[in-house]
Amino acid sequence: MSEKFKLVSLEAADDWLVRLDKKRCPWCDGHNWVLRGTLKSEPTSTQAVAGLRSLPETRLYLLEDAVKAEITYGASGALPVITARCEDCGFLYLFDYFKVAELCHNATNPKADDHDD
Repeated sequence: MSEKFKLVSLEAADDWLVRLDKKRCPWCDGHNWVLRGTLKSEPTSTQAVAGLRSLPETRLYLLEDAVKAEITYGASGALPVITARCEDCGFLYLFDYFKVAELCHNATNPKADDHDD
């Protein structure tokens, strides 16, 4: 049985990301990273998380030998992301909010070994 998805607060997501082994910036070799989000909800809220960035769903296709694109805006086409920005040059890493939420939840609620004993 799969568990119901639970929101993770931006504060918890930031704390989890900060604990990762941070790499040097691939662009400028800097190592000063800052997490960017527009806080529009309480940073500790697990009921409503606002201020994430998102990537729209994009469809590329050929029409009369030219590449065309359609971008879908709205909840069904969005991928919420947490950004980490290099303070030295502005390079961005994007982290999938849903995966970070899952990993944060797993880190704070480790599952017991599944044994049929």
